[in-house]
Amino acid sequence: ESVVVVVVPFLLLPALVHPPPPQVALRSTGRIMARAIRGIVGQRSRRFGVCSQRVGQDWGRDNETRAQPKGPFACYLLYSATTNRTYVGVTNSLPKRLRKHNGVITGGAKATRSGRPWSVALSVDGFSRYDDALRFEWMWKHMRPRRWSLKGRASNLARLLRLERWTKSAPEASSVPLTITFWEPALNNTIASELDLRTLPPYVNTTRGAIGILAAGDVEESSAGSKNVSQQR
Repeated sequence: ESVVVVVVPFLLLPALVHPPPPQVALRSTGRIMARAIRGIVGQRSRRFGVCSQRVGQDWGRDNETRAQPKGPFACYLLYSATTNRTYVGVTNSLPKRLRKHNGVITGGAKATRSGRPWSVALSVDGFSRYDDALRFEWMWKHMRPRRWSLKGRASNLARLLRLERWTKSAPEASSVPLTITFWEPALNNTIASELDLRTLPPYVNTTRGAIGILAAGDVEESSAGSKNVSQQR
């Protein structure tokens, strides 16, 4: 017959001979687990702090050397008749950006890969600073309630144009003269009724764009191929 020898550490013998009450055992286990969790969290926090510091340093160096896109900029609204979807973006070259969204050249947003062809419903022009255009775009996309239909986008744009500031860090809206350009004649009535053009602020003007301008831009860029397609929007 085989004999099994169980080796018990000397420090555990008192606990086996005189086991602690259940409450004491639970408190001890809880303290051990809490100490282990604090150690793990502290270690990860220190690692996260180092990573954040490195990211901040790298970001600062990138900003010093990164070339900023040249203005002026426009915030535009796209519409897809096939899916009845809309898309809001910022660009400094509307004809080229439209070609990207429609897949003519590379560089379009993933959200517009379906629903092609896209058409430009309107554009808000007049941003001389890229960050101001981005603030305007961000608020247009995130205004409550969020609306993705053509009427909903136009309604939120009407509210946005009547704010004193688009965001807390944005300049006073009246200091940035803007022009709303209507591009798609079939959508003009729908958008104009939601914007209520008669009550727009005095710094906002309206005009109608010719579709031929966008088409001419397509022809002009098609002859140049896909050069400089990495231009930031």
